[in-house]
Amino acid sequence: MNELKKLDTTKNDAIDEIDELIRIMHIKFLTGLDKEYINYDIIDNNEELDDIKTSNRDAEEKYFEEDEEEKELENNENNMNKENIKSEYTGELDY
Repeated sequence: MNELKKLDTTKNDAIDEIDELIRIMHIKFLTGLDKEYINYDIIDNNEELDDIKTSNRDAEEKYFEEDEEEKELENNENNMNKENIKSEYTGELDY
C-alpha cells in the first residue's frame, strides 16, 4: 500500500513539473526569449498564422468606431443648427 502511495505521489509530482515546464515555455515564447530556437520574424510576417477571428473583430471595431464618429459629427452639426434657430415661445399661453 505504501508503494502505491509513492507511485501516486511521484505521478502527481511529475504532472506538476510538466505543467510548470509548459508554463515556463509559454512565457519564454511570448516574451521572445526563445530566439535561439524560434525565428519570430517568420511567424510575425506569415499572414496564414493570423487569427481570422481577431482580424474580423478588429475590422468590425474600426467600422463601428468610424460610424460613431460620423454620428457624433452629425449630432454636433444638428446642435449647432438648433442653436442658430430662435424659439418663438414667449412663455405666454394663448387661450
